[in-house]
Amino acid sequence: MGDSIKTIYLLVAASIVALTMTGCASSDSGNAASDSNVEVEYPTNDQGTFVADLLADPLPEDQATQRIEDAGYIWRLGMVDGEFLLTTKDLRPERLTLTVADGLVIDAAWG
Repeated sequence: MGDSIKTIYLLVAASIVALTMTGCASSDSGNAASDSNVEVEYPTNDQGTFVADLLADPLPEDQATQRIEDAGYIWRLGMVDGEFLLTTKDLRPERLTLTVADGLVIDAAWG
């Protein structure tokens, strides 16, 4: 009986994760990028320059994220010390996905 309860819990948990991910991927956050009739070009030249400056000398995560927020952008972690983190597939042109190694931001990608 213990194994069947574990199986039920795993199925329920997997269903919740699947529904959550589906909801995140299909939600319309009001971005122009979510409208299939609007063509969005990114990264912009300003965004490209911002990332180049951000990554010129690797910064500690807290300093890099503060710089990102001060510039009016948002961020999330995509990889830490070689381990991929769970992220959504929604397109956010104003968001940077960061790669951190040994506490330093070593890469960043828009979207």
